[in-house]
Amino acid sequence: MSNLNPNSRVNSDKKNVILFNVFLNTEWDYNYISFAHYALTTLYQVSSKECNFDVLLCLSSNDKSFNFNFSHLNQFNLVSDFSGFSNFRILKHDYNDENIDDIVYMCKWYSFEKAFELGYEKVFYCDSDVMFFQDPSYFFDKYDDEHFWTLFEPEWWVERLGYVTMNAGQCMVHRKLLEPIFSKKSKHPFFEACILKKKEMNKRAWKWLVNGDMTKESYLSFKYFNEQYCVQEVLMDNNITLKSFDRDEIDYGSDCVQIEDRRATDDLDGVPVFKNTPSTIWHYTRNFSCDEKFLPKKYYKFDGWC
Repeated sequence: MSNLNPNSRVNSDKKNVILFNVFLNTEWDYNYISFAHYALTTLYQVSSKECNFDVLLCLSSNDKSFNFNFSHLNQFNLVSDFSGFSNFRILKHDYNDENIDDIVYMCKWYSFEKAFELGYEKVFYCDSDVMFFQDPSYFFDKYDDEHFWTLFEPEWWVERLGYVTMNAGQCMVHRKLLEPIFSKKSKHPFFEACILKKKEMNKRAWKWLVNGDMTKESYLSFKYFNEQYCVQEVLMDNNITLKSFDRDEIDYGSDCVQIEDRRATDDLDGVPVFKNTPSTIWHYTRNFSCDEKFLPKKYYKFDGWC
């Protein structure tokens, strides 16, 4: 494990942290550098100097020699561009999923555990493809320490799983709720429990497929999205109650019509100008993220790649 940023954890007395995660494995993953950079840019634009949280950006790659200290698109450096903010930390860690059979997109949960290892007590994870419109400091006070806070999806898998599944693009939890898991004798007890659960869920899905109870399309979709459902089951197995954030504060969706409604007609120098919104966070989702409706033009190439 190596810290790329001089602002080490030992210089901070904050107990709250907003966590971002960037894992580079394929060419497409470089988009996440653009996403994370703009998320951080908007976060610091709206946050006060007296904010009650640190910001932790976890970086990892299957290529252990990868140097994250470079300028993406010759403009954006995640390591140096935000180093002037005293509450900004970067952690390069040793996550690697290339040798874990069919276990992908689990990196954020590894980073989640790392944040607690650094001594933070309350972690607010956000996907990189978000924009901030208000200072999120109040989240740490409004949402209590007795529940795992997240968002919930439509009832896509209720019939299959027996519960409404969470959408873990944003989630918050206090360390004390995870103590039953952290107390187990293991190097990474939370992450390892999630990996085991995901493998078990994949086996369930395979049985549904071979028995004709699930289409191949649904099977592949389930395997992709169950990185969050496996965590949900680990939490439920440990009697941890999940509750939803206020949906007026976190707006989620990639519907172009919705986005057009949210934008003003002006577009100054390629920077999207948004209408006033009550939301603190907008999770625009990566699906259309290279479209100029989402990011300033400088964040993407004109061939469709960020």
